[in-house]
Amino acid sequence: LLYQREKKRKGKLDPIYVKKLEEIGVVWDNIGVVWNLTSEAWNNMFRLLQGYKDREGDCNVRKRYEENGIQLGSWLLYQREKKE
Repeated sequence: LLYQREKKRKGKLDPIYVKKLEEIGVVWDNIGVVWNLTSEAWNNMFRLLQGYKDREGDCNVRKRYEENGIQLGSWLLYQREKKE
């Protein structure tokens, strides 16, 4: 999301991409992006995490890890930060 955030800040991110990112729960604010998911979108991310765990045997997802073009690592980091 770092690249997309920078492009959006500069007004150069295609509105179609902005819409697609927002559909999976990305909310843009003054300092970047915040994961704000509907329960359906959250459950979709959780299913991705479950698949990762089934495949890898743990939930140690790298911060920049993407699965099917979706920022699973970023989402998990945000979940961990919210818990604290």
